[in-house]
Formats: sequence, C-alpha cells, structure tokens
Amino acid sequence: MTIEIEFKYQIDSIETFNRILKDEKVASNIVPLTYETLAMNAIYFDTDDMILHRSGIAMRIRQEGEKIILTVKGKGKSNSGQYEREELNLDISRYIETANLHSSPVNRGQIISEECYEYVIKEFSYFKGFKDMSIVIKSAIKNPTLEGILKFDFTRRRVILKCQDTVLELSCDFGNVVAGKSVGNISEMEIELKAGSVEELKRIGNYIAQKYDLEAKNESKLCQGLKLIDKNQC
Repeated sequence: MTIEIEFKYQIDSIETFNRILKDEKVASNIVPLTYETLAMNAIYFDTDDMILHRSGIAMRIRQEGEKIILTVKGKGKSNSGQYEREELNLDISRYIETANLHSSPVNRGQIISEECYEYVIKEFSYFKGFKDMSIVIKSAIKNPTLEGILKFDFTRRRVILKCQDTVLELSCDFGNVVAGKSVGNISEMEIELKAGSVEELKRIGNYIAQKYDLEAKNESKLCQGLKLIDKNQC
C-alpha cells in the first residue's frame, strides 16, 4: 500500500508538454532514457447501486503496456490540484486476457475470475490500512451487478525527474472517457511524488504551472467520467 501524492493540471496540447520538457529547469533534472509513451486502456467498475463510489473507493483495471494492473484507491483529499490518497496496485496480468478489456459491456464474469478474486482478497489481507475497504471490495466483486461503468482510452507520455533526493514522475495524458453513449476528452498533466520531499514536488509543480499558465485540476479522471453519467456525481 502506498500514499499517492501528486499535482494535476489542465494542459492544452502535447506541444505544451514538449516545451515543458525542454525548459532548462526541468530538462536538467530529467533522468536519461526514462521518457516513454504508453497506450492506456482502463475500466472503472462499480455495482448497480454504486457501492464503491458511495464508500469513497475507486477500483479500476488498466492495461499499461504489456501489464494489466488492478488499482484500488481509498478516500483522499484534493486542494489546488494536489491529490493525496491511499492506493494499492496489483499485477493481475496472469489472470486476465487483454481482449476482455475491449469487450462491451464489461461484466464481472468476463474480467474477474474466481482465481483472480481469491488473489486480490489475499493481497488485501496483508495491508491493515485496507481492512475496511477490503470488506467493501469483497462484497462488490462478488456482486453479480458489478460491471465496467467507464472506459478510458488515452496515451500517456512520461519521464522521471530527479531533484537531489526527490524522484518525480512527470506525465501527460490525452484521450477520451466513454460512459455509455457519452464521450469526454482527457487532457491533463500530472507530476507525482515517487520518493523524497513533498516540498520539492510543490516547488517543481508550482514553477511549471506558473510559467506555462496551467490551471490546477481538482477533478479526477473518475469524477470526470462519472459526470457523464450524472452531472451531480462527485
């Protein structure tokens, strides 16, 4: 289990992101050979009564390159684009067929096999901080109405920055989110703390935001998608 700490910003184009990467104060901290481009396909799950959302829990399965990762995020907080929340990531590649992530609609049986379910619950049991959440997750996964409510398809470009003892991941995402017949655009930049100082994260984030006139984003991708279903969500 980790505590995810990151800043999110609206960004208008890949060209702006490329200009940021060439900025002297950013470029001087880029770790060589860490730039990569990944196709991201993600599905967020919930039951017909939205038990996960109502419990402050987000559960997604995302294809990240050749890996398939199940992520559970707990209740968090956001302020001026800064997000902080509990997060658990599990590699479930051996339990999932990639083709199933692209079917529509996506139901529980297609994705979460009994073997996958047992693995996920076992892993949750190792983290005391997820004890209460694991009860909700266990109930949701076994619920026959559990299905993919949102699909995300975007391209992520990311690079690692090292500022003294602090390690950051700087990335941008461009693509779309689909909820039924509704489609929304994804265009955001993130800078996430991987190790080291939160103050250094803030310093670099504030520098980039101010110089390139980026607006803080106080809405997660999940909330953006949920508002396609119901504008009163989140």
